[in-house]
This record gives sequence, structure tokens and C-alpha cells, in this order.
Amino acid sequence: MRTLSNNLRNSLSSDVTTLARLWTITPRLRSPLRFTDLDTDVVFDGNTYIAEKSFQSSAVETSLGGARSNLEITAILDPDALARADLERGLLNDAEVSLVIIDYQHPEYGSLRVFEGRAQELIAPDNLNTVITITGNLARLGKSLTEEYSPTCRADFGDSRCGVNIADFSQDFTVTGTVTGGQGFETGNTITANLYKLGIVLWTVGNNTGIAQEVATNEADGTVFLFFLPPFPIQVGDEGTLFRGCAKTVAACKSYGNILNYRGEPYLPGDDFINQPPKQLTTTSQSIKVQ
Repeated sequence: MRTLSNNLRNSLSSDVTTLARLWTITPRLRSPLRFTDLDTDVVFDGNTYIAEKSFQSSAVETSLGGARSNLEITAILDPDALARADLERGLLNDAEVSLVIIDYQHPEYGSLRVFEGRAQELIAPDNLNTVITITGNLARLGKSLTEEYSPTCRADFGDSRCGVNIADFSQDFTVTGTVTGGQGFETGNTITANLYKLGIVLWTVGNNTGIAQEVATNEADGTVFLFFLPPFPIQVGDEGTLFRGCAKTVAACKSYGNILNYRGEPYLPGDDFINQPPKQLTTTSQSIKVQ
């Protein structure tokens, strides 16, 4: 339920208003970005919202019954705000977005929060503009709130339900060479073959800093192969951390000594059992000799 002060309510209903919309975008690994559609900067609640003329948004679309709400934001790329490199690294993926309305002449009246959501799709058609599609938090209510039976573990490796401390199964590395095609790199470390298969590499130094990628496999000489190319080419001197993965099977869980936390039902009959045709009874005929 939205609450607002009587003074702000009067401002909203007035024929001549002094209202401003304040946007807050909170990307991963970065401080929040704050904008306003006013023609001058606004200070509210101790934060400065930049008057960015290139920042535009569509109307907020909402409907009754808890249906999803969404909008689009169009902005000119700016190295000091929304940089294209950040988009390519995925730092704005799933960024938190909020919108409030205030009376900029009387910020003491408080604010009306009209939208909360997350960035779901980012398009940069050229080097100047970006279009961000925001989906409201109400959309999450449309997802199932219960879990389904599955033969594999439903916990994410290393989360609170799994209980494994993934930091105990990790190692830092420095890239000493690259692999043709750019989808692999050499660490110079001796690593058990396939030890980090299905694991994660988190880049900590280099153009891909902050990006986490899935590991396809690794060789004993320390060469690591990724499932997908990183946003930026891997270079000698880049640094990161390798984390072991989990196939989410009973055998994999036992290898970590964590079978008591296994979140799957590998021995329940599945669809293949249900769809089996009925077995036919076989009879053995015997001949009777009459004397």
C-alpha cells in the first residue's frame, strides 16, 4: 500500500504542480546511478539526482490483479554514467531500478514510490544510445512458489541449502597464455584434469573484471576452457579465481561429503517409468501324454 503525506497529496492533485521523477539504477559492483527528468539537478534524501536530458522513459504500465508492470528507459551512453563497456560486461544485467515522485520545491513533503523492478533486457543499437527494458517486481509473483521433484539436486552449489563453502574449493590464477579462438586460457598451474569442470571463473583483473563464466573443462597442465567467449578478449596478465562446480548428482554430492544436504529425489520413478507399456505375461505350454 502506498502512503504519502497530505502535502504531497495536495501537490499531486494541484493543477499547477512542481513534481519531478527521480530514478535510481543500482548495477552490480557499482554505486547507484541517479537521474531526474527535471531540467536541473535535484537533491533529495541526501542524494543528488542528475538532470540528464538524454534520459527518457516510457509511461509506467500497470494493471489490476497483480499483473506485471514494465517500462523502457532510453539513454545516451556516457562513460561517467551508462558506459557501453559496462553493458558489454553485463554489469547492468538484473540491475535494481526504482522510481519515486517528489515536489522538488518542497522535498520535505516526502516521496511517492511508483515503481520498482529490475533490468531484464538491454539493447545498444549503436555507440550512442541504449534501451533498457525494466520489468516490475510484481512479475515475480507469477512464478511457482513450490519446488518440483527432480532426480538432480535443486540447490545451487554453495548456497545456504547446499552448505558447501565454495571458497574452500577455489584457487586464484594469472593468465600466462591464451588459446586459439579466445575461449580458453593458460594458468601455468598444475591442476587435476576436469577438476573445475562445470565450475566458475570469476575475473578480478582485466577488461572482464566482475564477470563470472562457466568452465567447460580444464586440462592437467592448467589450461582452462570456457563454454562461451568472454565479452572482451582474454589477455596475458588477466587475473581471476576458479571455483569448482557440481554436477548435482548423488555421486558428485558424495565427493564433497555433503550427501545429507542433497536436494533431489533420484530414486523416485520418473516419466519413463510411468509411460512404460504394461508387461505381458508369458505362459509355458506343456503337452500331456495320455496313455
